[in-house]
Order: sequence, then C-alpha cells, then structure tokens
Amino acid sequence: MNWFNWTRSGTLLPVGFEGNDLLNLGATNVAGNSIATMAVGGRKKFGCMHEAGIGYEFPLTARRDILNDRLYVDLLLRY
Repeated sequence: MNWFNWTRSGTLLPVGFEGNDLLNLGATNVAGNSIATMAVGGRKKFGCMHEAGIGYEFPLTARRDILNDRLYVDLLLRY
C-alpha cells in the first residue's frame, strides 16, 4: 500500500497532477492533494536459482494523477 501527499507545489509546470513515484514533474498546483494505491501480486520459484513475479497496482482514492493501473513483472536469474 502506498500513500502520496503533496504538502507544497513545485515551480516548474503549471499542471494540477504530479508523477507520483515514476517522476517528479514539479507541478505548480498540487499542494494538498493525496492519492492512495494498493498492489497485489505473487512470486514463483523455479528450482533454486530462478524466480518470477507479477504485481498489479491500482488507486484506492478517486484521485488518480498519472496512475490509473500499473502492472509489474520481474524475472530473477541467479548464477
């Protein structure tokens, strides 16, 4: 679960949304905004050396900013 809360606005772009954990836009109209998200997922081991994971993140609040839905996929190969 993640929660983002902007206490101050930036000075770069005159927009009312921010980039959450993806990037910092420096938006000028975001002070006081909040967004909460939740992720669910799983991980599977293949033998003792490899793992794969998948996750899905979605907003819990009406505010979405640039996040509508997000899918995470990873693969670990150990040697």
